[in-house]
Amino acid sequence: EPDRYAWLKEFCREYKDSPAWLRHEGRVVFMGYRSMMTWDGQEGVAVEQARKAVAAHQAFLKSLDMGDPIFIFDGTEYVPGDISYMSQYPNPDPHLLAPVAEEICKNFDGYMVWGGVIPDEIYQRNYPVIADAVNKTGKAWGMPIINIHSGIGQFYISKPGVERLIDTWNFAEKTGAQLAQIVTWNDWNEATGFAPSISFNYAFTSLNAKFAYRFKHGHFPEAQKDTVYLFYRKYHPDADPYLYPRSTVERDRNLWGETDDMLHVIVFAKGRGTIKISGTTEGTVKCKLKKGFN
Repeated sequence: EPDRYAWLKEFCREYKDSPAWLRHEGRVVFMGYRSMMTWDGQEGVAVEQARKAVAAHQAFLKSLDMGDPIFIFDGTEYVPGDISYMSQYPNPDPHLLAPVAEEICKNFDGYMVWGGVIPDEIYQRNYPVIADAVNKTGKAWGMPIINIHSGIGQFYISKPGVERLIDTWNFAEKTGAQLAQIVTWNDWNEATGFAPSISFNYAFTSLNAKFAYRFKHGHFPEAQKDTVYLFYRKYHPDADPYLYPRSTVERDRNLWGETDDMLHVIVFAKGRGTIKISGTTEGTVKCKLKKGFN
């Protein structure tokens, strides 16, 4: 619906020559959102739907008159049977995702997926297939970096603590990502916090800076001093936060408690040593530290 984006055309006309645009090798970079133009699981893996989306985006980007911009397409990350059409597709096939990614990469410079509220087992199965298809075309695969920390509402589907955050950073390396997208929305109520806030003691900002450095350089920055991060869950599952009172399957009471009462300790150590951690189910425990990331 390009008429809905008249404001963006006006913005591009007014600020076309601004130095503030994100650029790569001189070209302005745009990133899409739900670029397949459908929420339907079957259409999402249809190559014909991908061609339709490509044509619509090409026409729209041309209308912006921004020269030859880079466009990072936000593609499909689910297959039928993952989230929808479960009865018709009891054995989801992640390989359905490859032809769509290949088709998109014939036309655009990069391909990413949103990575939002997607169960751990699904992204771990699907993303390598997508990444492999994109990487084989020579285009840029973009890994979504997700922090779903407190786990309220439907977000119990994610790993506890900041394991999802660390795992997606690891996946960026594992899948050969050329770009990483920090994915966040409604930080304060839906627990996707990245903001440099006092309430988080700037911990997410600091921790992500270290992982971003590793993504760029292949290793963590040299530890100049011992740095300790301590994360815990903010909400107990018996709390029914507004908007999400037992509204999703993930809030099944039979699953409650699996990821609750999480204490997550991360240490960047200047050298080898030990650390004592109190407050665990086993009382105070002593752990060995290696130099660097623990």
